[in-house]
Amino acid sequence: MLLWYYDRIMTLWESLPDREGLHVLDASAGAGYSTRRLLAMGFKVTVTNYQQERDERIPPEADFVGDVDLNKPLPFDDETFDGAHLQEVIEHIENPAHVVREFARVLKPGGVFVLSTPNVLNALARVRFALTGFLEGLKRPVSYAKPPGEADNIYMTNLPQLHYLLAHSGMSIEKMVLSPYNLRSVFLAIVLYPLFWLATMIVTLRVRRKDLLMKNERLATPDETLDELLVKQRRVQRRLRKLLLSKEVLLGRNLMIRARKTGADPFDA
Repeated sequence: MLLWYYDRIMTLWESLPDREGLHVLDASAGAGYSTRRLLAMGFKVTVTNYQQERDERIPPEADFVGDVDLNKPLPFDDETFDGAHLQEVIEHIENPAHVVREFARVLKPGGVFVLSTPNVLNALARVRFALTGFLEGLKRPVSYAKPPGEADNIYMTNLPQLHYLLAHSGMSIEKMVLSPYNLRSVFLAIVLYPLFWLATMIVTLRVRRKDLLMKNERLATPDETLDELLVKQRRVQRRLRKLLLSKEVLLGRNLMIRARKTGADPFDA
């Protein structure tokens, strides 16, 4: 399962053209398994870890920066890297919006951001949450002996949240891959797909003027402008609907996303 997981997420890098020599930030890389894979593909890699000391398993060819807390600003200049890799980390960070903004900041225009996180919206996870109240990746109460900075997966995010945060950081999702999945998710996705489709349609078809802007700003905005915003919001929600009903979301145990820094308007993400 672990080998399949790494094989799947690395296809997001392998499918990039002209990758030789591109500089990638491998953040919170642990023992450096992802680092070795990235180096083998021809990338130049800079590794960060929360620990100050370099793990001896991190390949010597990679640059290393220790004592990097992702809750704080990254210790790199703007537009330093061609790519960034963040694997099963964002669910541990207290402020996911800050994390996304920081990775967007250190990426060059056109740079790519590959990230993965537990998928709380696969078919099995949706049923589990409905029955137990606990999300995928956090199937039981967290240990209260651990402070928030050390809690396991306590800051879970989902696809709509990530799509929104990426969009407002100038990044757009350009590719997702299907991660390892549970056969129970396949069964539930088949059986419950009509309900998933109907519920998703109801939520994403509804666009209300009062949700577009804060009240004072909305009242001061011309009707023509609000009409334009409604059209743009509907377009975003169509894209979200397609993603939410994709096999990558309904089946995968993890979200595996490649986003690109396009600098596009959030409505065009």
